[in-house]
Amino acid sequence: MNSSKVFLRAKSLWSEAPRMTYGMFSRRLPTRVSHIVNLVTILILQILPKSALRIIPKNFRYLLLTAANTLFVSDSQWKKVIDLSFPNKSTDLIENFLNSKAYFRDGRLPNISKLLQEVKSKPFFEQNKDLKNIIQWSFWTVNHADFHSINDQVKHYLEGFQKTGNELSKRYLPQHTSNLGHLAMLFLYINYYRKRDPSRIIVLPRENSANEYFLRLITEKSPLKIEFANADEFSTQSPTMIDTLHYSLDINGRYRTESDCAFFSSQSHPEFEIDENFTLRLSESENARGKNALQEAIGHEISWFAVLHIRESKNGILNLGQARDVNISNYEDIAKVISNEGGLLIRMGDRNFPKLKSKFEAFDYAHSNIKSEFMDVWLWANAKFWIGNVSGATFAPIPFKVPRVISDQWYFNNTLPKGDVILRKKILHNGVFQPWHEVINSRISRCMDFSEIRRAGYELKTTGKLEIEAAVLEMCRRPSQNL
Repeated sequence: MNSSKVFLRAKSLWSEAPRMTYGMFSRRLPTRVSHIVNLVTILILQILPKSALRIIPKNFRYLLLTAANTLFVSDSQWKKVIDLSFPNKSTDLIENFLNSKAYFRDGRLPNISKLLQEVKSKPFFEQNKDLKNIIQWSFWTVNHADFHSINDQVKHYLEGFQKTGNELSKRYLPQHTSNLGHLAMLFLYINYYRKRDPSRIIVLPRENSANEYFLRLITEKSPLKIEFANADEFSTQSPTMIDTLHYSLDINGRYRTESDCAFFSSQSHPEFEIDENFTLRLSESENARGKNALQEAIGHEISWFAVLHIRESKNGILNLGQARDVNISNYEDIAKVISNEGGLLIRMGDRNFPKLKSKFEAFDYAHSNIKSEFMDVWLWANAKFWIGNVSGATFAPIPFKVPRVISDQWYFNNTLPKGDVILRKKILHNGVFQPWHEVINSRISRCMDFSEIRRAGYELKTTGKLEIEAAVLEMCRRPSQNL
């Protein structure tokens, strides 16, 4: 690597470090390097006194704090880090860290009512930022019941907020284009409101779409009018004009819970019923283009295929990833099941994920020269079924009415389209398997932090290979209109 690339990487790390967790940092490293860095970091935390830790640049102190938590060193180690000063960029993250520790230790939630009152006096831009922080922290931290309690408090707060008078004519959706799952949530949002409020106009960010081809397909097929606006226009909007991935303003003036957090919401979600009036499809020419590109890449014709998308740790160290992660090697045998049934398994995903090993009998599209935004969409649209664990990509097949096998599911979510198959991760508490309804009521039911799950005496077990194979075989033998 030349010196300019080293400099650019170092510059990027310096700017990102104030908001980067240790798990995010570690996943950027090769496996062996990550193990060495973990060992050195543990020694630094355990040996150096607080006075010596002050020599660490401020930009890297949040990284060190989360390392103390993630690497499972004693509480005294992260407590001496928290006493250091941090850059302003880390302020909300430090508060979230302390709130998470209080929640997992004794179930104590922050005073949401007080936080909402503090938000009220701020400019709209800061209000929207603070509301997003409250909801996102709770979404990724607290259990199902506590999350919906917090989400309901935010919805009630917004219902009592002073209105602009334009709330029921136009809605701003700042979060619905930033990753693949969010784009699928946009489809589900439209699927609900096309029946409930067909005159609604929705406004999307002009920039930063996770897949422009996917977005264009949704906007072209949308029965609702869609406009685009720049960041400046979004920044001036009252919180009452904003719909998020977690709540939206219904035509009756009440807020409803959105599809991204549907499960356990005590609310119906008809948006998951995909009918022929609003299903995404590609044209004949687009389908022919994608089929030709795939068959040219693999060197032969195929009768049908399934796609596999596994969210995994990029360097194979699962404990430094999220609790929903799994090793893709657990899925090697399903390629043979699909091949025996006359199909082909195609691995989708990010180019940053490790390449498939030679014994994995699947087409590694993620590392192929045909990978593109168009081909991503074509694969979702034409697959017989989709297989994978929970990530943003889990939702991408929904607009095309492609059934899914959601394996190693964490956290638990039963609010899905008909035809899907769910295989949950198993969870043990002090060595004893726990029924899922008890897990949902535990503090860790939505927790993505492996270290907090372990501290609470729980252990996650991946879905058994035979379970996955049985679900895949069932899908193989279902009739399908694709390819």
